[in-house]
Amino acid sequence: MGTTHVLRVGDRGRVVLPVELREELGLQQGDYITVTVVDGKLTAQSPSEALGRVRRALRGTGVVEELLADRRREAALP
Repeated sequence: MGTTHVLRVGDRGRVVLPVELREELGLQQGDYITVTVVDGKLTAQSPSEALGRVRRALRGTGVVEELLADRRREAALP
């Protein structure tokens, strides 16, 4: 099970992520996070985790391999 942090919602709906959480997620100032609400639960993901999920979802579908093959064919053209 992961770590739990209690965060306070401030003025204008702002939430400050504690330094420990930012470090754990590898977040820097200006980074974006993806926030999802499902069944009343809020889930936040770092950009690298969101990208990893997309890559895992595409793996096995052949989409990535097909795109690479297309690019290789284009590069081989005179």
